[in-house]
Amino acid sequence: MYSDEDKINSEGKRYDEFRKPDWSPERLRGQMYTGHLSVLRASLVREVGGFRAGYDGAQDHDLLLRVTEHARRVEHVQEVLYHRRVVADSAAGDIEATPYAWIAGRRAVQDQLDRLGIAGAVSCGRVPGTYRIQRVADLDTSVSVIIPTRGGSGLVWGQRRCFVVEAVAYLGWVATIFGYTMWTNLIKRHGANRIAPFSLGVPVVGLSSGMLFLGESITGWQWAGIALIVAALACVLFGGRLTLTPSRAR
Repeated sequence: MYSDEDKINSEGKRYDEFRKPDWSPERLRGQMYTGHLSVLRASLVREVGGFRAGYDGAQDHDLLLRVTEHARRVEHVQEVLYHRRVVADSAAGDIEATPYAWIAGRRAVQDQLDRLGIAGAVSCGRVPGTYRIQRVADLDTSVSVIIPTRGGSGLVWGQRRCFVVEAVAYLGWVATIFGYTMWTNLIKRHGANRIAPFSLGVPVVGLSSGMLFLGESITGWQWAGIALIVAALACVLFGGRLTLTPSRAR
């Protein structure tokens, strides 16, 4: 378990209170937020090997990452039970005073990704002491998105936006990237000459889907584009043949 904390200077003044979030393994990969007052089961610490050499400045982060992989649960005590003393040239006063700790922490997080089989690369974040994980997308995994809304709106960065419209627009942007990746893989497997005639229809499908969702009418040529894509994918994916070639396509 871990608690909230604050800082205390040489005059005994307490400041910079840190009310921490509840347990999140993803947050721990991005920041060593559970320190500094933590209570760990001794048998579990011994089981994972305790502190490891080579992680100076981030040995607590490395230990917490390994321990929490096996812990039955992690509890957050929502009280300030630790006062971190700030002295000259200490990380408490200036986190950039110990740059080696930041590098060691990045290595500890990368070690966990490798242990858990999570495909990704860890780099130092924009804020000292934080980390960014660049994950490798698994294109074989499908994702369902549920948008619980009745068309409500609100202020986002000072501008009023309709949440469902913004969400669908974002999903369209993601789908464009996914679609590009899908077509690239198809070209590698089946050749550009066989795939090229149908690639122009991809924007038609995306546009038509958005128009349907927003209640707009779809023209005949858009329906034709959808039909072309469906037929093309069926032939490519199920081994059929089309006589269309790029030079004959109109």
